[in-house]
Amino acid sequence: MKLLLAPVIEYMKKKGQPLASKQISYYSEIDRMDVFVGNDPIDEGFSIPFEDLEMNQESRKQALLGTNTLRILLKVKDPNNTNSSLDLNRKSSGLTINT
Repeated sequence: MKLLLAPVIEYMKKKGQPLASKQISYYSEIDRMDVFVGNDPIDEGFSIPFEDLEMNQESRKQALLGTNTLRILLKVKDPNNTNSSLDLNRKSSGLTINT
């Protein structure tokens, strides 16, 4: 199973997160590193495998059954200022997705 990222980003923008025209990356649990997605707006078909999301073994089973909350770690950068970044994981206004 995979999670489409574009609707998540659009939802976060509607909730006031400063994501418009920014560079978007997510943290891959498999690769243990940030994976660059692209500049907002991202491709509507871009998806993240559930295996890449932060979950333990039991959480993975529950997610496949549709009864769990997933955690996505996004890193957002201003493409015009490479010294600035916004790590949404560290902000209290992060996002949880109920599957």
